[in-house]
Amino acid sequence: MRQLRKAITAAGDDLTLLGELGVALHHRGDSEAALEALGRAATAEPPDAAVLAAWVDELLAAERLTEAAQAARRWIESEPANAAPYLALGEAQLASGDVAAA
Repeated sequence: MRQLRKAITAAGDDLTLLGELGVALHHRGDSEAALEALGRAATAEPPDAAVLAAWVDELLAAERLTEAAQAARRWIESEPANAAPYLALGEAQLASGDVAAA
């Protein structure tokens, strides 16, 4: 775990590296570190769809529903033809009790 924290710190402002690290951490199941790396990487312009997808998944799993909905909207903007971000947005809205929006 300490090595992963060092890697996140060492990545600094390299959003591409942070994104790759965050996706790897997401697949490894290290939610806390993945959220940190992905949250920083998600600010990249243009956004990376894989980073946004992993970030939304982690936010949903952490029950950070407002942030998950915001991230899903950003993912929709980057991939409007992909159904997955719309489903993620609906999941966040439904879990937060906003049935009408979902």
